[in-house]
Amino acid sequence: MTATLQTHRPTIPLPATSDAPPARPGAARFIWYDDAGTGRNIFALFLRRFCLEAVPTIFPLHLFADSLYRLRVNGQVIGHGPARFLPQYPQYDTYNLSPWLHAGDNTILVEVTSRGGPCYQAIESTAGFIAWGGACEGETPLPSGSETSHVPGTWHVSPTTAVTTCLTTPGEWLVHRATTWDSDVESYSFAQGCIEIAHHERLPNGYPAFPSPATLNPGEWQRPVERARQDANWGTLEPRAIAMPSMRRLEPARLVTVAPLRPSQGRYGFNARNTAGRVRQPFFTHILSPCAQEVEAGVFWGPLFLNGQQLKHEKCKTRGNRENAVLPLRQGWNFIYGIPEAIRPSWTWLMEFPLSAGLRLAALPSDKCSAVFALGPSFELPVGTIPSTAPTELSQVPRLAEDWVLTESRLVSPAREGAWDISCPSIDANKPWTGTYVIPSSPDGTAVVLDFGTEYLGHTEIVIESPHGLTVDVSYDERLNDAGLVPHYRCNPFINNADRYICPPGRHAIESYHERGGRYLQLTLRPHPGTPPAPVTIHSAALVQTTGCYTLEEGDGRGGTQRRTEGWFRCSDKLFDWTWRACVDTLCASMSDGWIDPWRERGMYIGDSVVEAVATRKFTSDVRMEAWALRLWSRGQFPSGQIPDVVPSAHLTPLCDYSLLWIVMLRNYWAATGDTRLLREVWPSVARVFASKVWRVSQEPAAAGVLWETHPDCFIFVDWGHAPEERLGVNAVLNAFRLRALECAAELAGPLGLPELRESYRREADVVRTAFRRAFWDDDAGRFVACVLNGRRSTGPAIHANALALAYRIATPGQFDSVVAYARERMKINTERPVGYINFYFMYFLFAGLYEAGKAGLVENLIREHYGIMRDKGAWTLWETLARGIRGEGSMCHGWTCSPLIYFAERVLGVRELVPGDDTQLLVAPESDTLDWAEGAVPHRLGQITVAWRIEGLCLHLRVQAPDGVRVLIRPAGRLGQLDRIVPSTRNGASELPSQPSVDTQHRAAVLP
Repeated sequence: MTATLQTHRPTIPLPATSDAPPARPGAARFIWYDDAGTGRNIFALFLRRFCLEAVPTIFPLHLFADSLYRLRVNGQVIGHGPARFLPQYPQYDTYNLSPWLHAGDNTILVEVTSRGGPCYQAIESTAGFIAWGGACEGETPLPSGSETSHVPGTWHVSPTTAVTTCLTTPGEWLVHRATTWDSDVESYSFAQGCIEIAHHERLPNGYPAFPSPATLNPGEWQRPVERARQDANWGTLEPRAIAMPSMRRLEPARLVTVAPLRPSQGRYGFNARNTAGRVRQPFFTHILSPCAQEVEAGVFWGPLFLNGQQLKHEKCKTRGNRENAVLPLRQGWNFIYGIPEAIRPSWTWLMEFPLSAGLRLAALPSDKCSAVFALGPSFELPVGTIPSTAPTELSQVPRLAEDWVLTESRLVSPAREGAWDISCPSIDANKPWTGTYVIPSSPDGTAVVLDFGTEYLGHTEIVIESPHGLTVDVSYDERLNDAGLVPHYRCNPFINNADRYICPPGRHAIESYHERGGRYLQLTLRPHPGTPPAPVTIHSAALVQTTGCYTLEEGDGRGGTQRRTEGWFRCSDKLFDWTWRACVDTLCASMSDGWIDPWRERGMYIGDSVVEAVATRKFTSDVRMEAWALRLWSRGQFPSGQIPDVVPSAHLTPLCDYSLLWIVMLRNYWAATGDTRLLREVWPSVARVFASKVWRVSQEPAAAGVLWETHPDCFIFVDWGHAPEERLGVNAVLNAFRLRALECAAELAGPLGLPELRESYRREADVVRTAFRRAFWDDDAGRFVACVLNGRRSTGPAIHANALALAYRIATPGQFDSVVAYARERMKINTERPVGYINFYFMYFLFAGLYEAGKAGLVENLIREHYGIMRDKGAWTLWETLARGIRGEGSMCHGWTCSPLIYFAERVLGVRELVPGDDTQLLVAPESDTLDWAEGAVPHRLGQITVAWRIEGLCLHLRVQAPDGVRVLIRPAGRLGQLDRIVPSTRNGASELPSQPSVDTQHRAAVLP
């Protein structure tokens, strides 16, 4: 690959609202290198060459690919896409290519992959690519302020306009069936698609710029084929609905580790494809030993038999996904037979011996056999079942329905090899990254670790040079081990967090195709076998971020730039200031084409998004992702009426509490925006949720013929801190979410002009509330119980039910104090508590409930207790859970932990809806029991709502600013409401509303989570 990488990409601001780009012209067709487009992890390159006399102001390209594309213009990567989608509702992206074009020959290269397998970012589909656009006579100038390249919907082509360079597929496009990337590889994680194993020597001639026709090898390219059954595979194309990737370049902050690897042991392995779920993959091999000896081997995983005897494995405590076993070898040939379980679509098995043992492996007991393993057809075996006997020699191998296949050893798991590597002490460490680095020669390779200083989500860009070629394994993680290396598999045995790039001699650019997340980047540089040691030069290393652009750049007063957000917050507690910034950093790192965790899963879950959507509105006025996500879940609704908990996804078992929370999220979006257009579009999904046959009224007497119960087809998530009984029986959490969903549906029926349905939902909510209080209130304990099961109330922890009882006003005023006392006791810091406590996700509901109970000070102290631990432990973004985060496990960047951002804006500053659905009337009701002052701004589509207050003696100094068109009701609450107010007049044309009790009643209904 030509080692030329751009050093700067234009900053892409959030696009202004504009008319949609032209719809797909009828001539554009989906194309591929065949008419079927089937297969797992397959790649195709689409090339379009053209010549320009001059560069036009507008050169639009509209494109969509199933599943992913990387767009290059004249060799330079300018974009990735599309946003995650359902095949019935594909969304195309739009670019103005003019900034990257020049007079003369130009090339557009679109590199497309089809996942063709399960993951949490897409549902299984088939491959296809479609494009249209081009330069036109009589072009229309771009509207003011849209001079950047990634602003969709800023140009129009008349049907009568003459097109001088047509980009419509198939047209003059060429296609290359790419073998650069191995198709049969591991999944990156249990939730993500495939890792990359890329062979750069297989790239087509002239890649990536193809500067002249002479660089094209005709044998590598063909005319594309129109896909069969196009309308059956994809629905009507729509324009992209969310922000494009920012494409900001992020440089490493520090060089952490440069550690030569110790001499490798003899490694052998194979890769097996699995299409049938959890199966056994039988294999055998022979080990030639020069003498009788005991050898400790590393394997993963068993069961494994040596000469008919099952080996005993012990989990390795220092290297992930490895078990150690002592092999009592006899002199001569020894027979190894194994039936490891394969539970992913592609599964790698690995074995390692010390080189000093002098062992040789061969599939057959012959010096002439070059194959290393024999693989049989997979078969099913009950989980946990291990045969009592196994073959002792080749003649006893079971005769299976299909023939055994002999294969060479294939080491195709860079994460597994990285986990098994042993390094020498670092020869250079902990210093600022200067952009280039020369790595001394090492016969067995070197591991180099870079620290970006913050969470990243994007594509690696590395320029590296080696005189003899090398294999570069790139690992991504949010933590390091004691040796300063990435601790592969510390968190999960199914996270293969490394890609591999096989580079020929010379200087090469490594550009990862898939976006990856983490903080640390490890480059494991492995010399090609048989090549002499030589220094390796890293000329540059960076991440190109694919998160949306939700920050603004401005001068820092020192000749540089700094980034800020529309919303901001400061107060008298520095921990709260840190927490606010950490919340924003977490969300900005998590928002690409959905609210996701960058490193582990990258799935967009309803539960996470309920919190993240509200939090996002506190630092940006761009609400497009919220509307897009709600629509995506509605369109993906299951026939059962349940909403997929993660969409689009191969995860087909819904979390039923999330279906109810989707209705709550819809209500929250409408209350903040008044968007009745989206509400009308997705409203049928609300009715289908309540009509789902998954819901089952319990026959328990305590249910009173009203309350729902959980069962195998009605599984609820609750929270990572749940106790077992909190998911069982006539369930308090399930019915609390049901109650809130009914209230939200009733509220939403109003603007839709459905008064009868509104009253019906209200009546059902009242019935559920009454039944809830009777069934779950334990007067002796002074709290609500988690469930009723087999006629008995549970006696175990029920913190989640009580949090919801406060938040949704199920608890009566007379019950508030005892419920709050119970919640406070359960929330005492205990990082080792395994069950029955609230984790960060559910704090969103607990904090709302405590504010409803008038306990602002308790919320503030809980934030100090829990978020202070993260700050003191050096967190750069917010963790998924507390206990696992302290141990360096789990996701270290998780947006559902950002509820303080919400309450800093809605409670400490006090800015929230006054009348749901009308954002021109706002309440400003600041409250705090422990702060002396606070100030900040909350974004609004018309401008910022700025609030500043401070306490001086018995007086409250309060200043409120709002833009034209916004009226505010100023009503300090709690401790602040008891002080003498000094309120300067509101400015920016805002007017203050009169204080009316009736308005306050509306406000209270507006702030529930």
